[in-house]
Amino acid sequence: MKDRLTVALIGAPSGLGGYLRLLSHSGEYGHLKALKVVTLVRDDERKTATVEGFRLVDGGALIKFAGADDMEKAKAFSSWEIEVPREEACPLSEGEFYVSDLCQCSMLFGGEAVGTVRSVCESGASDLLEVETVDGKMVLVPFVGRLIGAVDLDARTVELLERWPVE
Repeated sequence: MKDRLTVALIGAPSGLGGYLRLLSHSGEYGHLKALKVVTLVRDDERKTATVEGFRLVDGGALIKFAGADDMEKAKAFSSWEIEVPREEACPLSEGEFYVSDLCQCSMLFGGEAVGTVRSVCESGASDLLEVETVDGKMVLVPFVGRLIGAVDLDARTVELLERWPVE
């Protein structure tokens, strides 16, 4: 499991004071309020930024970084993601997992490997695991209780309870 997690995407500037829209990957914003110094990542680039302001607003949050006192300077932070140590990421409830922890897990059916989780897609009804099967096909498996059994992050496995897609 990764020691650091990407927790939010920095959006466009909002207003003239250097604040930017913030999109939390978890949908939660409370834990982001405590951030003081963050690592920003984009493609293969990394840089450190000091958080100077944070405000909860309808539908999300706004963030301001030191040195970004106007809209033009704030634009330099747009499209970067915020990466934090795992302990500063959104706390998980029972049965919740970080997407990065599920990726690269082996999917097992009847104790046999049937594929590898490559990514997780959000959908209206439930998240979908994008699984590359052992024969190279890509399938989407709903991350729901009737299909998914034990998730063992130490063993890097996700149990599939019934064959999917149904044949």
